[in-house]
Amino acid sequence: MDAQAALLDEVKKCMQDGIAMVKSEVKSEVAAVKSMVQDEVGPLLHDAKLRRMKLLDPWRSMSHTTPRDEKFKPRLVDFYNCGAQEGWVWCQVLREPLPSDQVSAAHIWPWSTRGEGLHEFGLQEKDVNHERNGLLLAKSIEEAFDRKQLCFVYNFLNGKFIVSVLDDSIKETKVCESSSKKFKDLHEKELWTNEGESIPFRRLLSWHAARTFDRFNLLPDFKPYHNASMGQLGFKVPLEVGMLKTMVEEGMAASDKLDATSTA
Repeated sequence: MDAQAALLDEVKKCMQDGIAMVKSEVKSEVAAVKSMVQDEVGPLLHDAKLRRMKLLDPWRSMSHTTPRDEKFKPRLVDFYNCGAQEGWVWCQVLREPLPSDQVSAAHIWPWSTRGEGLHEFGLQEKDVNHERNGLLLAKSIEEAFDRKQLCFVYNFLNGKFIVSVLDDSIKETKVCESSSKKFKDLHEKELWTNEGESIPFRRLLSWHAARTFDRFNLLPDFKPYHNASMGQLGFKVPLEVGMLKTMVEEGMAASDKLDATSTA
């Protein structure tokens, strides 16, 4: 009986060891298949999202007929500290004070959308009226922005946005009567913002810039290199475009420290 019991225990142990080995092998195979699927499907899903978002262009059919929030402008003036003498407001591009009626409280993501589409960037619909979705711009600059004639490209080196005037047809046009500057004078100038948290939503400005570059066929349609460094991207496309594509592709959501909204 003792011999039979010992034999039975040995058989049970062998079966348990065999089952454990099979489980381990199956687990390893499942992990390998999962990794392979992620490697194959992940980039496809990422590219599909980019293609879907590329169609997300609220500036394609802009409308200024939607009534604006009258409180938005004074909130922006306080947010960016752009108040001047009474009745005057600083334009964040010209860096000059202008009569208040010549400065628009421009929405980056159009107010007319009521926030539709912002979820793609990790934001909420109500964030369409957040101060970080606004800029104080001379009216003609706002119009050029909405028409995708100029945009703001994020500079990773100094954390600033740089004005890029892409439409040659407006470069000789005077910005406004109160300033001697033409649109060509704005090219490669910094967008003025407060230091710290008083900055616009970078993902939204970068997405607008991507659509503006795309309008002028300056955004190459190449397969994204998901694991590429900035240097590697720079070898494949011009540095400015490489940085822009990285800005709109990596992470996509406005959820990092600087891009998180203060309205949770």
